[in-house]
Amino acid sequence: MIMKKRGNTVKFVCRSLITDMEEGNFISGDKLTAESLAERYQVSRTPIREALNILTCDGLLEATPNAGFSVPVLTPEDLCEIYKIREVLEGLAVFELVSNGVPAGLTDKLRQYYESRKNARNANESIRYDLLFHQLLCDECGSKQLQQLIKNYLVLSRIFHSADCVYVSALKQCGRPLKPRDIHREHAEIIQAIEDGDAKLARKKVSEHIAQARKALEKVSKLVENKKQKCSPEK
Repeated sequence: MIMKKRGNTVKFVCRSLITDMEEGNFISGDKLTAESLAERYQVSRTPIREALNILTCDGLLEATPNAGFSVPVLTPEDLCEIYKIREVLEGLAVFELVSNGVPAGLTDKLRQYYESRKNARNANESIRYDLLFHQLLCDECGSKQLQQLIKNYLVLSRIFHSADCVYVSALKQCGRPLKPRDIHREHAEIIQAIEDGDAKLARKKVSEHIAQARKALEKVSKLVENKKQKCSPEK
């Protein structure tokens, strides 16, 4: 049971719901009711309903007439579209971050996430530190609007990966592994560009990093689709 915290109750519920989705406690397709959430978060149903409506407006939940709210079901194609948007937004965020002056200790924190991801014990832990790395970049960009947009897309990315490791399942369906990307090198290059104060290069490295992830997923999706077509009985 999650205990209620001080402060704005609606914001508390929003944060708690997002955390639960990021950690896989609620995954794609799960139905959410005001009654069960009120009991889980130890609050009344009114702030629960407000929070559900807010997260629906942000695109983090889906509302269906006469069926209530649910965690969105995301496909690899959905994630590719999300990555395309992230390429632009996160590239802009890191450009603004470096242009405005990098806060003290930021690169140390980025390196901490870099090392934690490098030494991750499993895929979920690796994904968690990867998203924390990206979240930190947008948190320090100086634009609240940009921060919120990126945060929503990062949450959607996390929901996708929490859905029974969709990406891993897709890889297994391919029948053959893809050439692994050197994500650690990509992260190290981003950190170096930030340390050097090169805003344009940092933007380029972040955009390319996300684009590589999208291209890998597109390749997996195409391989899966081709395999399905080969296995389908001829009409």
